[in-house]
Amino acid sequence: MSALRPARDGGEPDGSERRLLDQLRSGDERAFDRLVSLHSPGLLRVARTFVSTQAVAEEVVQETWLGVLRGIDRFEGRSSLRTWIYRILTNRARTRGVVEHRTVPFATLAARELGEGFTAVDPERFLPADHDRWPHHWAAPPRRWDTSPEAALSHAET
Repeated sequence: MSALRPARDGGEPDGSERRLLDQLRSGDERAFDRLVSLHSPGLLRVARTFVSTQAVAEEVVQETWLGVLRGIDRFEGRSSLRTWIYRILTNRARTRGVVEHRTVPFATLAARELGEGFTAVDPERFLPADHDRWPHHWAAPPRRWDTSPEAALSHAET
């Protein structure tokens, strides 16, 4: 792990960071794997402060690593590699958080339109709460669609 020590921000990258950058730019998968292992837990914690779910935070971290791969040749070294990676993460996480905040689930819109008693799935399709073995489970599993949604829409149009 000694090859992963970052340069001090604002200064010239030290020898170990320069070697790491050379390895990353040459496509060294082991170097990238070490970098991902070292920084992913921290990136995930930071991403989680911007987005509402763990799954979205994980997606943001993946997008960050893709951004690192795409941009490593353009990294100028004006900051440490770590700072640059975290900057990519915060930009992506902020953008995703704003988009996520503006998104309204379809069921919420339907509930507003149809009133308080609206449910996305008819409660009759579930077993009662006092069922001895499977409370609140499906009474009968959902059926498979015989056709694709696109085909069903096309048939309904005609």
